[in-house]
Amino acid sequence: MFSPAVRLIPFFGHNDLTRALIATNISKQVIPPLNPRPTLVGTGEEHNIMRDTGHNVIAHNDETVINVNSIRIFVYEPRYQKQRVYPLPQSDKSNQIDVSKNTSSY
Repeated sequence: MFSPAVRLIPFFGHNDLTRALIATNISKQVIPPLNPRPTLVGTGEEHNIMRDTGHNVIAHNDETVINVNSIRIFVYEPRYQKQRVYPLPQSDKSNQIDVSKNTSSY
């Protein structure tokens, strides 16, 4: 019934709708922290939305990241003493406007 962005707003029933949506849109543009921590207040929908978007990589086991580039994530599984490679999803679309394809005249 609500968009994923709205479902991530804690205490949605107590917030002004416009203010809550602006805060959600701003939070989508933040830079990831170097030392991430779990949120203090959550809605319980975070894991479901992360999984459903298909834009995230989920590890199979407890692993340590060895190397990352724009195409793959290289991890080491100490339990099995082997390396695993996860391909990163590539974007098919962009929100950038391609001016060369714009044929409308003003």
